Amino acid sequence: MADKTPFRVIIVGAGPVGLYLGYALGLANIDYVILERKESVLVNYGSIIYLWPQTARLFDQLQLLEPVQQAAARMRNKKRTDGFTGNVLTTARFPEFMERRHGYPFLPIVRCDLLRILYNNLPDKETRIKTSSEVVAIETHSTGVQVHLKSGAVENGSIVIGADGVHSKIRSELKLLYKAAKGIDANAAPMMANFNGVIGRASNKDLRIEENVLFETRGTGTVIQCTATKKGEVHFATITPVPDPKPAARQRVTMQDVEDHAASIGHVVVCRGVTFKDLWDNTGKNTVWKLNQEEGLLTHWHHDRIALVGDAVHKSTSQNGLGLNLGLHSAASLANELQSLLQRNPSPVTSAVDQAFSRYQHTREDEVQFILNMGRGMVRDSASKTWGTWLWTRLMLPWLDIESFGYGIITSLMMIRLGLVLLYVPFIGKQGSMAWKNKPLSAP
Repeated sequence: MADKTPFRVIIVGAGPVGLYLGYALGLANIDYVILERKESVLVNYGSIIYLWPQTARLFDQLQLLEPVQQAAARMRNKKRTDGFTGNVLTTARFPEFMERRHGYPFLPIVRCDLLRILYNNLPDKETRIKTSSEVVAIETHSTGVQVHLKSGAVENGSIVIGADGVHSKIRSELKLLYKAAKGIDANAAPMMANFNGVIGRASNKDLRIEENVLFETRGTGTVIQCTATKKGEVHFATITPVPDPKPAARQRVTMQDVEDHAASIGHVVVCRGVTFKDLWDNTGKNTVWKLNQEEGLLTHWHHDRIALVGDAVHKSTSQNGLGLNLGLHSAASLANELQSLLQRNPSPVTSAVDQAFSRYQHTREDEVQFILNMGRGMVRDSASKTWGTWLWTRLMLPWLDIESFGYGIITSLMMIRLGLVLLYVPFIGKQGSMAWKNKPLSAP
C-alpha cells in the first residue's frame, strides 16, 4: 500500500509528450515524476517533426516559443513531386496561409532539438526525471498506485500516465488489469505496422536541394519526404507499404537491413536531379534507422488509475506530420482535466479519477479519429501504385489540391482553430485573422 501523500502523478516516458505533460502539471502545482527506461533523455538522432500553428501556440504558452523558433527551420511551402521524373505536381503555400490566419508559423524542428529544449528548461528536472527506470509491473489500490521497476525499486503515486510510445509497456499493464477486473480484453484490435521506412540525415553540400521546402514524392509505391535546412542538412523519411502487416512490435534491425531497404527505393526521384540513391550516398550512416510506421486508435484510453496519452493510444504514419501534435494536445487536455479535478478535491477517489479520464478521452477522440482517418487515406493515396493513382496524380491533383483550396480554409476551420491550451495558465498569445476557439484565463 502506498502511504497517504499529496496527489502524485507518475508519467512513464520522457519523450516530448511526457516532458510537455510534466510542464503542464507543474504549472498546475501538481506533484509528478517522469520515469524513462533509457539511460538518458537526450539523443543525437531524429527526423524533422512539424509543429503546426496550434502546437506552436502551446509552446508559446510555456514561454518556450522563442528557443523552438531559433532551433526550427522555416518552411515556405510544400512541393509534391512525381517520383519517376522529379517534376513538381503541386506547390502549396500552406504554411504562409496558416500563419496569416492563426498568428503562428509551421515549425519544422529536429526531434532531438525539441527534446533538448524541453529537457533543459524543465524546472527541477534533476529531481523530476528518473532515467534507467524501466517499468515491469503496476499495482493499483483504492488510493493510489505502485509502479515496480526493473531495478527492484518501487514508485508510489496516485495515478500513472503512459506516455511511452507505440510499444507502450503501460498499455500492456492496463490491458492486464482490465482483463483481471472485467474478464475481457481491452483494446483487442492492436495497432498495426502497415508501412515501414528509413529515417536519416544527409549533407546537402553536393545535392543542393532547395531549402525550407517540404518535398513529397508520389506515384512510385513509396512516399519520400525531405526538407533541406539552412544548416546544410537534408532530413528525410520514407514510407513503404509492407506486404504482410503485423501488430506493432519492437524490431531488431541490422545495418544490412537498412542498406537493403534503401537500395530497393534508390530509383525514386526525390526532386529534380536527385534520386533517393543520391540522398543515401550523402547520408551519415550513424544518423539513420529503419522503423515500422504503425497505425491505430485504441478504444480504451484508461482503466482504474491508469491513462494513456500520445502514441501509446493513437498513432498515425509520419506523412501528415500530425502525430506529435495530436499527442501534445491530448496531454494538454489531460492536464486540464486533472487540474480541474484536484481543484474540487485534492484527494479524489478512484471513481472521480475515472470520470476525469473519461472526459479526457471524450474531449479528444473525435478530433483524433478524424485526423487519423485523414492520414490513413492520405498515405494510401500517396503510396499507391495503380493506374488510377497515376491518372489522379497527373491530371486531377494539380487542380484539386486540398491544401491550396480556399487558401487552406477547411483545415483552419476543422482543425487548427480548435487547438487546445492549458485553461488554467493566464495567456494571451498571438492572433491571426481567425479567432481561436479555446482560450485560457486572460493574462493579468
